[in-house]
Amino acid sequence: MCIRDRKYTLANFGKIILFGLVYFVISLVVGAVLGGIAAVIEPTRVETTRMMNDSQLTFETGGGGPVTFLANVISNIFSLFLSLGAIQFGHRLLKGEAPEIGELFSQGSKLLVAVAASILFYLMLIVGLLLLIIPGIWVALRFGLYLQAIVDKNLGPIEALKYSYHLTRQNALSLLGLYLLCFLIIIAGALALLVGLLWAIPTTWLASLIAYRYLHSGQNSFKVLT
Repeated sequence: MCIRDRKYTLANFGKIILFGLVYFVISLVVGAVLGGIAAVIEPTRVETTRMMNDSQLTFETGGGGPVTFLANVISNIFSLFLSLGAIQFGHRLLKGEAPEIGELFSQGSKLLVAVAASILFYLMLIVGLLLLIIPGIWVALRFGLYLQAIVDKNLGPIEALKYSYHLTRQNALSLLGLYLLCFLIIIAGALALLVGLLWAIPTTWLASLIAYRYLHSGQNSFKVLT
């Protein structure tokens, strides 16, 4: 799988980098706009408190109110929307097709389903992490492919989580090994004066997509690409 991942990263490096740049810029702009609106409506105030020894303690208050909360929710939903488009782009790439940058905005019809599934997933993840961490890791490994199932199979929230659970049966340890390897690749890219991230991020992103396709259909998923 690693050899295959390297092959597709090399073959589509320019297109992936352009796609990633568009993704990053749009995310940055939307986040900045939402953050700016929240800051204007709920500005941070600087308050000074005089201590008993006549010294002064200065601290900031404000922000963190309902507008800031709403801005964060909208930002997360928009990020989820872009993630669905990125998954669609990646899977089309792995099918040997020629996806356009516009794929980034192609999955709006699945956004509400993805939001509902994400809420369920993170509730399970939080409960699992509270139960001494290990159950949370198990939840992430078994149910973590739900977004790809929504994009690829057009499933509902519960169905997508069940599909991910079924798909990862007897493969949780293999996925854990893959994710640990991806983590090490990211670390190595960061240590290479950050330039290595230009290679590491596309490689690890494609690795998760290839893992899904391999678990779904095995080698048959890649006949068109060989």
